[in-house]
Amino acid sequence: MALGKFFRPAEPLFPMLNVGCLIDLQTGQYVKGRFGESILNGGLPYITGMVGRGNSFKTMLQIFLLLVVLSRYVSADAVFYETEISGTVNRIYQLALQIPELAGLDLQAMTRLIYTNVITPRDDKKPNLGDMFFDDLKNMWEDKRKGGKEYERTLPFIGLNGDLMKTHQATITGIDSFSQFTTSPVQNMHDDNKIGDKGNNMDHARDGLIKTQMMMQLPALTGSSGGYVMMSAHIGDLALQDPNSPAPRKLDTMKERDGKMKNVPEKFTFLTNVCWYLYGATVLMNDATKAAEWPRNPGEELKGDQDLKTVNIKAVRLKSGMSGVPFQLVLSQTEGILVGLTEYNFMKTHKMGIIGLGTPRFSLELLPDIQLMRTTIRKLIRETPALQRALEISSELVQLNIMPNWMQLDKKYKCTPKQLREDLEKLGFDWDMILTKTRGYWIYEEDYVEGQTKLFLSTMDLLRMRTGEYFPFWLDEDKKTILPQKKWRKAATANQKFIEKAMSAVPA
Repeated sequence: MALGKFFRPAEPLFPMLNVGCLIDLQTGQYVKGRFGESILNGGLPYITGMVGRGNSFKTMLQIFLLLVVLSRYVSADAVFYETEISGTVNRIYQLALQIPELAGLDLQAMTRLIYTNVITPRDDKKPNLGDMFFDDLKNMWEDKRKGGKEYERTLPFIGLNGDLMKTHQATITGIDSFSQFTTSPVQNMHDDNKIGDKGNNMDHARDGLIKTQMMMQLPALTGSSGGYVMMSAHIGDLALQDPNSPAPRKLDTMKERDGKMKNVPEKFTFLTNVCWYLYGATVLMNDATKAAEWPRNPGEELKGDQDLKTVNIKAVRLKSGMSGVPFQLVLSQTEGILVGLTEYNFMKTHKMGIIGLGTPRFSLELLPDIQLMRTTIRKLIRETPALQRALEISSELVQLNIMPNWMQLDKKYKCTPKQLREDLEKLGFDWDMILTKTRGYWIYEEDYVEGQTKLFLSTMDLLRMRTGEYFPFWLDEDKKTILPQKKWRKAATANQKFIEKAMSAVPA
């Protein structure tokens, strides 16, 4: 039967936005680009949930992901809808200070961000309730779909027709929280009845029905318009009527003792592409000084300082990878999620990629010339882009070596950071160039600015360079000269010659 007469095949993937901080390899897979490069399609999918109890930093994670996308995808924009009246746009700006590309910018004035909440008055002076906000959201997505070339973007991924895939410019929407997401029909029930009146008895049922209808619309609406939605939900205690007959779990990666998601419909558990569970926040304090384990600056060790914390995170729902694999985020309550320290803590936990681990002075195997100390590492990460890049690559190497969902990776790609550095140096590649002039995340083709945007080189690219299977498309044969963009395609067609030459020099 000629099925093509009746059905349209889907593209091979939907684009996930790279956000780093150990998240991309948890959620994605590598795919080949037009130049033979390995692109990690992982990070932020169309629909993301974040669940946890109070003070588990769900909002901080949501804002962090929003800001990282704005910093990396320069044509992306964002909307943040706050339902609990507990934050302000200035809090977002405070958390943006640690991101150099965004620090000090008035993102609202630049129309890259709109912060709104449930009490923001509308034209009719009524509250900005959830159903009205969702209507605005749908109208915005529809406008993007009809906007033509203005909102069209080119992905680095190859589509079914052999050309680069097209999409719409990303718009990130944060809803904090979905548990407190209130709509007009429910509010009208409360307005028409006093507290305790039987007229309010069906408010939870009505609330759940409306949220279910909203969730059911999200997959088609987001994927067709470049919409990316994040929603947080609270977890409370699970009250069992009969302790001997516990209620069935909706997600097998969450246990009864973890509690129950509050005021969200069942579809929240399976229409989210990924649902992150945050739990077990702990003060990160040095045993000897009783101050922060990694102070912001040397000498800033205030006894009893509880600003620095870790929080456990795992995907309890994940359509694109393995769920239930926990890791830790390192965060500052004032500064937000600290990417470099998160990556370093992950490497330290798994005892990989660090020279002199457990001694007062240590360094990274990928960057041995920079000496680190417990009291200086946080400052040096903040001020040294090469160190940031070395931590990113090193932590991803650890993930590729130890994570269950990467166990299928060919053994020839398994190596330590030290082995990777030494073998690439033997092949003549320049680590200073790699750490200072490259990025590991993909961007829209339209966002690349020659001479300003860093060059793409993923961790898998580095591993394939080590085996002689890949040569960067933007690099000349001398392994030092960066080619102009107009020569990239020519370089890609000549790649096989470079590969054959490199293969002859691959270390045994």
